[in-house]
Amino acid sequence: MAPFVDIITIIHKKKLFLIPVILSLLLLCLSFFNRVYEIVPGFSENYIEAFNDSADNGNSEIDSFKIDHNGITLGYTLRDKCKYAYTGLKLILKRGNRYKDISAYDFFSIQLQSNTPQEFNIYFHTIIPGFTDEAKVLSYRYLEKPFKTLNEVDNLTFSIKNFIVPSWWYVLNKYPVDSLKRETFKQVAEIIIENGYSSQINTPYSFTVKRLYLHKNMIKRGLWTFGVCIGWLLIYSIIYLLTKNIRNQTEKKVVISYHPLDIENNSDEDLNRIVSYIAKKYNDPTLTVSKIATDVGLLPAKITQILREKKNCSYKQYLNSIRLAEAKRLLMETDRNIIDIALKVGYNNVTHFNRIFKESEDVSPRQFRSGVSASKK
Repeated sequence: MAPFVDIITIIHKKKLFLIPVILSLLLLCLSFFNRVYEIVPGFSENYIEAFNDSADNGNSEIDSFKIDHNGITLGYTLRDKCKYAYTGLKLILKRGNRYKDISAYDFFSIQLQSNTPQEFNIYFHTIIPGFTDEAKVLSYRYLEKPFKTLNEVDNLTFSIKNFIVPSWWYVLNKYPVDSLKRETFKQVAEIIIENGYSSQINTPYSFTVKRLYLHKNMIKRGLWTFGVCIGWLLIYSIIYLLTKNIRNQTEKKVVISYHPLDIENNSDEDLNRIVSYIAKKYNDPTLTVSKIATDVGLLPAKITQILREKKNCSYKQYLNSIRLAEAKRLLMETDRNIIDIALKVGYNNVTHFNRIFKESEDVSPRQFRSGVSASKK
């Protein structure tokens, strides 16, 4: 305890207990400077694609596709050749063999301008280790968030936690429903912006993604950091006050160093002699308190007194408990008959053995052995 008290004293004098607080605040500041991941504008044109349902033998048309300083614009008309007609934008986050880790972000925000109120689906495509085949786009995990635009320009924000796997994905991939582990967003391949399920056929639509970004919940992070700092200071204060109290008590005492003598009570030594003797001689049918007293050098009354005080039982009770313990072992582990076992453990009368056994175990030796055999089966 003394070295620990000394360490706490040094930490307090040098104000080292403030280091965790400073580190927590520093991490919060670093997180603040990196709080937004801006995707549009500024996303490389080489990693933006417009797509339609031609891969599923559909005939939906991409009427226009433009990338400029105003954002990404897509004009399209859905056709009815494909059962579910679709068009959309794909923003590829993967670079070479590296997927994008967006696990540090809490929200997805988009500023969308549309020629008319529309329904959209946004998808994150993430990797499922051991399942995703990059040649099969549907083998990515689809995390979907449907939404509607109501105005000419809409600014929408969604919690990333609210993106969920749609039921049709499990059906198409024959994947057990709800068997996926919780998404960590550490391996994101692409973001998809696609028309909604109720978009009209043969109706020209257009929309412009003016801004798209991910950002952190700095209020939550600030509160968490504040809570950690306050919690640490409270814990440290309690530890410091306890060690200070210990130090004050220690300083008031005169410390004397010596090696204490290893001396047992007389009654403990006597008990050890009695117990050791009975442990060796318990199977002697003629074993009595008088015989033990003669061999260990104690009075019979003293033996009875020690067993009563230390073992809380009489001599007979203690002797019977040892004999019965060995009898139960022999009943369980050997095929010796009951008369033989009774004689082996120190009873010269099997009737007496049966009575003592039943009083202790509530069953006869034969019933005891039968019960053990049945439980093994």
